[in-house]
Amino acid sequence: MANPQGVVHPQMLQRLVGLAFPSSCTIQQATETQDSYGGIVPSWSNLADHVNLPCRLSPGRSLNAERPTPDQTYLVSDFIITLAGNYPSITEKMQAVIGSQTYNITSVDQDGQSAQTRLTAKIVT
Repeated sequence: MANPQGVVHPQMLQRLVGLAFPSSCTIQQATETQDSYGGIVPSWSNLADHVNLPCRLSPGRSLNAERPTPDQTYLVSDFIITLAGNYPSITEKMQAVIGSQTYNITSVDQDGQSAQTRLTAKIVT
């Protein structure tokens, strides 16, 4: 007989938060303002109900790949941030903060059971 709750029990993630999701993540969204020269300047603030979310940070595919540009060379690092929970309001225009490090979100994926949200993110230094 099929399990009507799906493959993963709804309370499993709650019980594993400390082990499987050892960090906490805050999602921020930008409000754009203009500087004195007319340039757009983002002002970042915490997204409501998206503060200190249990998460796991892991390296992505092209960790520490150098990307040249015409005027400079900078370092791009890919990371996967897995959030314990379904957060459909997160978009690629937002950023994630874990500890003192900020990550630019490049993609957002939900799992099939709405139990986890996976963010692909980059640090640009």
